[in-house]
Amino acid sequence: MRRLAQGARIPEQSLNGRLAVFGAAAIADLAMAVTAGATLTALVCVALVGVGHRVSWRGRDKPRTPAGQAVLGALVLACLAYLVADLTIGVFGGALPQAKFAVLMQAVTSFDLKSRRNLFTHLWHSALILYVGALFAWNPYFLPFVLAWAGCLFAFLYFTRREGSRGPRPRLARWTVAW
Repeated sequence: MRRLAQGARIPEQSLNGRLAVFGAAAIADLAMAVTAGATLTALVCVALVGVGHRVSWRGRDKPRTPAGQAVLGALVLACLAYLVADLTIGVFGGALPQAKFAVLMQAVTSFDLKSRRNLFTHLWHSALILYVGALFAWNPYFLPFVLAWAGCLFAFLYFTRREGSRGPRPRLARWTVAW
């Protein structure tokens, strides 16, 4: 148990791993924009996720502050209030409130990604958004989004592999780098 808690405190230093997670989030948001029609929300959230990843990268070695956590908590509650208001009385149009909530929550949580565990959770959050986008796709044109997301997943796993964990880091084949 102590080992699990310790892993959450170690900041992830791999820039390439973080870029892979950002790529996965951007792909999922763009897939949502293309298939579900939530274009404005998805594109704004891609920009916010990019800013959030930059803030997280710069603050990865700094401890979390109570004020910063309070702001993030307030933003999470604001997203939840948006969801309830849009579900009940359609304040924001009532179109895809759960999907937009997921995209907004991803944008909010991107500002607090310090450890590998946080990044992994963010990656699976983007998988959920990709799944919601797939529900609206119903055609094979969605396959490139899925393949690109899977490429980001494997890139994240490759670049964030801890040294000393089961042998040396494997070398990438030349065709994967070219792809």
